[in-house]
Amino acid sequence: MKTKAKPKKIPAPASDDHKKVIEEKLSTFLSCNGNAKISIRDKVACVENPWGDSTLRLLAKKDDEALFEALNNVVLPPRFTGIWHADTKDLEIIWTAFPIGQEFKNRSFSFKFGNAEFKCEFGESSKRLMAIALNFQPAAAATVTNHRNLDSFRRYQIYAANKEQHVFITEWKPKSFWVRGIDWDESLTIDMARHLNFFMYYFDRETPRILIHDEALQKAEMPEALRFPFDAFPATIRGLPVDRNLLGLWESAVDASDIYRRFLYYYQILEYAAFYYLDDKSLKQVKKILASPQCVVGIDESARQVMDLMIDSKLSDEAKIVAMINQMVDPKELWKELLPYKNYFSSEMKFDGGFCLPPLIKSDWEVDDFLAAWTPKFPDALRKIRNALVHAREARMVNIISPSNANYDRLRPWIAPLALASMQAMIFRDA
Repeated sequence: MKTKAKPKKIPAPASDDHKKVIEEKLSTFLSCNGNAKISIRDKVACVENPWGDSTLRLLAKKDDEALFEALNNVVLPPRFTGIWHADTKDLEIIWTAFPIGQEFKNRSFSFKFGNAEFKCEFGESSKRLMAIALNFQPAAAATVTNHRNLDSFRRYQIYAANKEQHVFITEWKPKSFWVRGIDWDESLTIDMARHLNFFMYYFDRETPRILIHDEALQKAEMPEALRFPFDAFPATIRGLPVDRNLLGLWESAVDASDIYRRFLYYYQILEYAAFYYLDDKSLKQVKKILASPQCVVGIDESARQVMDLMIDSKLSDEAKIVAMINQMVDPKELWKELLPYKNYFSSEMKFDGGFCLPPLIKSDWEVDDFLAAWTPKFPDALRKIRNALVHAREARMVNIISPSNANYDRLRPWIAPLALASMQAMIFRDA
C-alpha cells in the first residue's frame, strides 16, 4: 500500500522572513506603540506610522542595533513632537539641530505642578533621538506635525560625516527640551505641558513652546472629507476683492490646530459678514437714498437716513446670520460637504458637558430633502454649538461643550460645512 508523499513545505518569501526578523527585534517597541507596524519597501524594512503619523517612516536594517535599542526603550506619543524614555522616565521634546539663541543653551529650571516637581531644561539631544532621526524618511508632504522635526537632525548627521564640504556644521548643536522624571500618562502629560507652556510664556514671550498636536488617531478613523468641492481644480480662477479682516479670520481658522478655535474663527466670519447685512426691503431703501439727486448736496441728511434704517432694522443679530446664510450659501454645495459624515449628521450628538445637538438631517434624505429643510436648521445648529463653546466656563450654563478629546472628534465633522459657508459669505457679501 503506497503512502502519499508529504507536500513539500514552501519557504516563505524573503521579504516575509525579513519582516519577521524586524518584528522580533522590535517586539518591545511594537507592543508599547500600537500604531506602528512593519512593512517591506524595496527589500528594506520600514517602521510605518511612528507616532501614529502616516507622513513619515523609519528605515530599519537588520543590523541597526542602535535603532533597535532606541525604539525598544521609548514611547512615541502621537500628541507630541517628542519621545518618552521608558527607562529614565524623561520626556524629550524634539526641537532642532539648527543653531539656537544663546539664552536657551543653558536654561534650566524646576516646574512645580500639582504634587509633582519636574526638572526642565534645554539640553543636548539623546543618542536615541539621533538614531531615530538618521533613519527618518518622509512618506508624504509635511503637515502640522512637520515630520516631528526630524529633518534637521538627519541632515546634521549626514553633513557631519562630510565636514570638508559642510564647514558650517560646526555651528549646529542638536538640542531638545527635556522634562525629567515624568510617569507616562498621556492625559496628565498633556495637562502638564499646557500649563508649562503658559507659565514659560508668562516669563518669556519668545520662549519655544511644546507642540501638542490634535488627536491624530481618532482623526484617522473619520471619513475622508471632500477635497474638490467643485469636482476639479479650475484652469482659471477669477479673484474677487475680499475684506481684509475676513481674510485674517480665515487665515487664523485654517492655521488653527485646535478644533475649538477653528470653529469659532469660522463662525466669527459669519458674524462679521452678517453685521452689515440688510434685508432686500432695507437695501432697496438705502439704494433709493443714495440715488436721490439730493444725496450729494444733502449728504448729512442722507447719512442720517441710512443710519436710521440700520437702527430700525427689525432683524436681530441671530436673524441676520440666518438670512445672510440663506442668501449667500449654496445648499447644494453644502450637501456635498455633509455627505461624507451623513451617519454623523443624521444622529443626535451628545457632548461632554451636557450639550445635546439634535440631528441635522435624516438618514434617508437626498439632496432635494435637504434643500427643503436646510435653513434655519443649519445656521441654528452652528449658533447653538458656538454658544456652548463660548460659555463653556460660565457657571450659569448647564449644557456646554467641555474641552475633552472626545468632544474634539464630535465637533470635527462640522468644520468642513462651516468652512464652506464662511468662504461663500466672504465672497458674496458684497456681490
